[in-house]
Amino acid sequence: MAARIVARGIGANIRSMGRQFIAGESAEGALSVLRKFRKKGLAFTIDILGEAVVSETEADAYARQYIDLLEVMGREAASWEGLAPGTDGLDWGSSPKINVSVKASAMYSQMNARAFDHSIGKAKERLRPILRRAMEVGAFVNVDMEHRSLKSLTLALYRSLMEEPEFKGYPHTGIAIQAYLRESEQDVSNLIDWCRAHNQSITIRLVKGAYWDTEVMTARQNNWPVPVFTNKHDSDANFERVARLVLGNHQHLSLACGSHNIRSIAAVIETAHEMRVPEDRLEFQILYGMAEPIRNALLKDGLRLRLYAPIGDLVPGMAYLVRRLLENTSNESFLRKSFLESVSRDELLRDPASVAASNRTLLGVSETGDGAEESVAKQKDEMGPFRNIPPFDWTLAERRNGMVQAIKNARADLPLQVPLQIGGEAVETEVTIRSINPNRPEEVVGLVASSSAEQAKTAICAAKAAFTDWRDTPTTKRAGYLFKAAELARKRRYELCALQILEAGKTWSE
Repeated sequence: MAARIVARGIGANIRSMGRQFIAGESAEGALSVLRKFRKKGLAFTIDILGEAVVSETEADAYARQYIDLLEVMGREAASWEGLAPGTDGLDWGSSPKINVSVKASAMYSQMNARAFDHSIGKAKERLRPILRRAMEVGAFVNVDMEHRSLKSLTLALYRSLMEEPEFKGYPHTGIAIQAYLRESEQDVSNLIDWCRAHNQSITIRLVKGAYWDTEVMTARQNNWPVPVFTNKHDSDANFERVARLVLGNHQHLSLACGSHNIRSIAAVIETAHEMRVPEDRLEFQILYGMAEPIRNALLKDGLRLRLYAPIGDLVPGMAYLVRRLLENTSNESFLRKSFLESVSRDELLRDPASVAASNRTLLGVSETGDGAEESVAKQKDEMGPFRNIPPFDWTLAERRNGMVQAIKNARADLPLQVPLQIGGEAVETEVTIRSINPNRPEEVVGLVASSSAEQAKTAICAAKAAFTDWRDTPTTKRAGYLFKAAELARKRRYELCALQILEAGKTWSE
């Protein structure tokens, strides 16, 4: 009895907390909230909670929910007046009244960089109907960013979809960029080049990023360079740099500034004034249930403001809820420092680039911070502590292309002839063992020598003859052989992996 009472109490508290950050369990359930905020002059973007679907059935369900969402919002928005000075059924005269955000991992259950083109193709199958319906009702579609492991896939997915004749030129789409990623500035530069090459006009939703802990943990676990800035001030400084880059290219890009940091918001406003950015190329976005004083201040100043309003059930939205709780309770949170800890205004508004530089000087670290781990290759001549070589990072195109080419090269040499090695010499045998690719039984990977009893005796004699020399070999020299063997394996890593894939049926990750 007591356990049930406690469980009900905990459940009620969690649901209450969820209602603070989730606008409603469905599109219909959120309408009253959305109407209320529109009366106050706020636009919105709706995100259906849920990510990283685990089955195609679940992915189909999410795709249907987005179609249904657009249907409901299309009927509802038909009676809405555009936010002043709205014309032609648009908010502020330029922005659709309906705005939705989708995640790539909700569009295909097996999204993985190892199957790059396949993943994009499958995700597009579900995104196309969503974008078609969005175009019919005049809605904006934003592709959200998630973990870095899906970043290159998400960018490629967005570009590929918008290059299709059916969608090319539709002006109401965008993609999120996470400023805490070291490569975010380059990602935006690449998008600018793409927009110029394809005469596209898109929106960049610039955010700090909400997966910092996972990114750091994953990188350190795999001995990869840490992809995010490990100092918050570096992230803030990068946010301002990337925002300037977007605003400076307003012929092709619009900026949706997604931040609760007053310094970041002020920097964007001043940069826009400095660069004379047209009003329709800049808006600000605030998360539902957070930063109400900032929201009111932006509205008071007449700035274009959009509420990021997630909808859905609490269980699939748990990941989102946890991220919001982490954000609110983080010691580095701007909201915490400004509203709970009452940090001085001058301290909050300091130039983050200067603060980051001062911190690096005090700590005696380089600009890359604790990012890049020293590569194993640089330690090849050292007899230092054992260190695992990092696994391949399949988000990098050069890694994927390298493996594809290695498999092609290996196949070109099949079947391999593998003789015996006795006393340092190759020995042919009358009998061979056929090694077959378990994934392709008709493919013979190698013909491996099978020794006779006499050859086995010869091998034993050779080993006995070598024993004395090996016994007297110093341990440091023996270890040296192991290091050299490891170095050789590292240099021929793609080749060895390709052979394991062909002979043992291993996946790329194995």
